[in-house]
Amino acid sequence: MKNNQIIQLFAIAIVIVFALIVWSVVFYNPGRPADNANNPPSDNTVVRKIGNFELTQARIQVEIDNMHRFGYQAEEGLSATEVAIYEKSLREQAISNLTDFYLVIHYAKKNNLDTITDEQIEERISGILAQADMNLIGYLTEAGISEEDFRDQVQGQLVFERVLDPLSSKVPEPTEEELTEHFNQNKEAYVMPETVEYQQIVVPDMATCTKVIGLLNSGRTFADVVQDYSQNNATIQSGGLMPIMSKDDIPIPEVSNALFPPYDGYEKAAKINVPVYVETESVGIFILNLLYRNPSQSPGLDESIKIHDSSTGEMNELPIKDKVYSDWKAKKNMELGKEFVSDLYEEYDNEIVDLTN
Repeated sequence: MKNNQIIQLFAIAIVIVFALIVWSVVFYNPGRPADNANNPPSDNTVVRKIGNFELTQARIQVEIDNMHRFGYQAEEGLSATEVAIYEKSLREQAISNLTDFYLVIHYAKKNNLDTITDEQIEERISGILAQADMNLIGYLTEAGISEEDFRDQVQGQLVFERVLDPLSSKVPEPTEEELTEHFNQNKEAYVMPETVEYQQIVVPDMATCTKVIGLLNSGRTFADVVQDYSQNNATIQSGGLMPIMSKDDIPIPEVSNALFPPYDGYEKAAKINVPVYVETESVGIFILNLLYRNPSQSPGLDESIKIHDSSTGEMNELPIKDKVYSDWKAKKNMELGKEFVSDLYEEYDNEIVDLTN
């Protein structure tokens, strides 16, 4: 397991959330449901112009949908009025995000920094699709966007990075005192929740489930059985092995409860290397094989997160100080970026025009 896979399991650090909110042309994440899948927003009313770039109602809604998918939801129990106030603030943030973004693109165009080749776009798209484990048509369908819009997003992001990435060279090296201070102020970001490694296969009915369980109990390996009975290509390729997940990472309650029992004696609780099944209302029957349980960990600055990798049998370690170092550098880089964008607001103030509320 690579260190970046372990890093992804951390609770999201404040600095990472901040970076996401401030300047995101956020690409669709297939691990989360798309609010606009198969029904992309179509209101092309222009709300704001930044130079020659137009912010439409549709583009703003896509940004709001992206923010929703990344966890920005009104708290449960709020009144309708409070939810409306929250959504209004989210819309204002989305407009601010996009204005910042297009100011940078506008600056790039003014300074002849906006030329991106088709090869660069294709390379980035290939990386996005590989990470999503999807082909282009499937990605566009689930994301609810056209290929043209997707390519425009990719091109804009590449231009944006071309302008802002060089700022990272101006970030100084942190002192031990600065690393310690950052860690102490953000300890909750370096807590690893309890996680599990497991295999799964989804079957359509109880007859198939009984047959698969029988094959597993007779000595057939899970990876072997998955090849014949899995309804999902991704699980076939991985031998049914799922990414390491915490309770909050598993969206199906029945599966989550089996792997993270809600109470002692829970009848459907999964045991190590003992295949069990759980029935769901809409997805099908899940056959689960729990491989390993990583305990919750709250290491100190000079300690490490330890995560087991069942594919190799190894225990991987991620030094917390390495993560603190990268987060500190990212925060300082973001601060430089904010200063740069703030200067752009002053430089192009007369080219930011609001057309409608």
